[in-house]
Amino acid sequence: MKYSLIILDEVYKELNESALYYEELQLSLGVALVDEFESALTKIHVNPEGYEKKYKNFRQAMLNRFPYLVLFEIDGKHIVIYRFINARRHPQKRYTKSKK
Repeated sequence: MKYSLIILDEVYKELNESALYYEELQLSLGVALVDEFESALTKIHVNPEGYEKKYKNFRQAMLNRFPYLVLFEIDGKHIVIYRFINARRHPQKRYTKSKK
């Protein structure tokens, strides 16, 4: 089944803040984070059902090099990306939906 990908604005905000942080640590590290995020999106888009449900209908993809999760849900013909979050912080906020 073909799914359309919907990425909430909050995800881009979280990604941008994280990339800027890593870029301050080391040149091009922020770019590497963004590249890995885009790679994760591609994998999610190709096979969203390959990720198990972690909480209710939420699924998550873990980045390889960085401690970040991409949290998403399959909603009909859409894959909705809700969060890009550091896996080591805010576990209680992990499975909350931001307003669209």
